[in-house]
Parts: sequence; structure tokens; C-alpha cells
Amino acid sequence: MPVTGICHSQSGYVYGIGRNMLDKLEDDQYAHQWNISPYYPFHDEGEWELGKFLVENLTQTQITKFLKLKWVMRNNDLSYYARPSFTTKNHLLDWMDSLPYFIPWKVSNIKFRGYMTIHPVELVWHNVLEVVKQLFSDPTFANHMTFNPHIANTKNQCKYGDYMSANMAWKI
Repeated sequence: MPVTGICHSQSGYVYGIGRNMLDKLEDDQYAHQWNISPYYPFHDEGEWELGKFLVENLTQTQITKFLKLKWVMRNNDLSYYARPSFTTKNHLLDWMDSLPYFIPWKVSNIKFRGYMTIHPVELVWHNVLEVVKQLFSDPTFANHMTFNPHIANTKNQCKYGDYMSANMAWKI
């Protein structure tokens, strides 16, 4: 069934082409290493999981204590378990800081005047502008985004599929 349509007369001007997230990753000083191993600077996926677990679940003091355990420190030549290649908490944290950055979650505590809660009420949220910037720079979505308000018709009926085909986008 044929689809006909029109685009808004005052839309669609391209002001320039920016660099997307993949372009920015390719400019990174470690880009050539990530082509060899996606877990760089970690040795492999297992070491990455260990580092991620330590950073997410332990304090820096606890990470230092963990890395000083005899089990971690023992010679890995004769052991089945390889010693992590990061040897200090600062080494681990530097590696984590060198990884690609994604939009962090934020948490706000909410209090209601005149109403006590048993547990604190937390609102977990993202900065919407940063999320939109990241989505628009993600090459995964490049061929699936519409930037022009449009009306699509099938047999004289409006066809709605995304925000840009909605009446509100046309009115704005």
C-alpha cells in the first residue's frame, strides 16, 4: 500500500555535521589498543569484571586491603589464578577513568512536608539534555532518526510512527 506525505516547509536545514560518539572514541589515545582488546587497559573480560566489582562495591581503603591479600599477591607463575595486572587502587581507578564515559545516574532525596516516610524517597534520574546529546551522537541510531516534522498518509489516513509524525511536532 503506497505511502504519501509531505515535510514541514520550514524544517530540515543542516547547520553542520558534528562528531558522533564513535568518532570521539576513535580519537582517544587508547583507540588502537581497543581495536586489539575491547577490555583494554584490562587484560581480559574477567579482569575487567573484577575491577568493576571492586570499584562499585568497595571503598578505596577496602580495594587497597584487597590488593594486599596474600591470595592476590602470590606469584602467578605457579598458580591457576592469575594476579590482576592492576596492583594498587590508584592504578585501578586510573584505568577506570580512561574508559569511555557515559551519562551518569543522579539521585535526589525527596522529602514531603507534613508526611513522614519509613524509608527515604529517592528520585533516580538523568540530565535529559546530556541523554539526548548522547543518543543523537550514537551511530547506532544514525539511520533511524527523523529530524523533519512530516505527515504520512496511507489511503487518506494519517500514519503515525514517531514524534516527528505527530501533530505536536508539526505545530512547533
